[in-house]
Amino acid sequence: MAYKERVYSRKLKQPLPDEKKPLLSKLILERLGSNAHGMTVAWHPTDPVMTVKAKMVVFTIRFTLAEMTVDCEYGWIARQFVTDTTRTTTHAAVHKLCDDADI
Repeated sequence: MAYKERVYSRKLKQPLPDEKKPLLSKLILERLGSNAHGMTVAWHPTDPVMTVKAKMVVFTIRFTLAEMTVDCEYGWIARQFVTDTTRTTTHAAVHKLCDDADI
């Protein structure tokens, strides 16, 4: 059974331009550094949706004209490692990423 939760949402300064998509992918992989082994970052071919997949967790980042949301899906084993601290860390990391990408 997969667990899902919204880990972040934010109002956008403007709709996400297509030019920012490669920048976001690059920033995510750079931030993960050596932890990015085995992770994939992919954009939906037509919708403004990015998926970051790892072995035990999937982040789905959706962009509308006015808002960005980040949902997390993980299995039972990964759920055992989710704490308030990891949620806070994830929230702060996504917030900084958005600020750095100016979205």
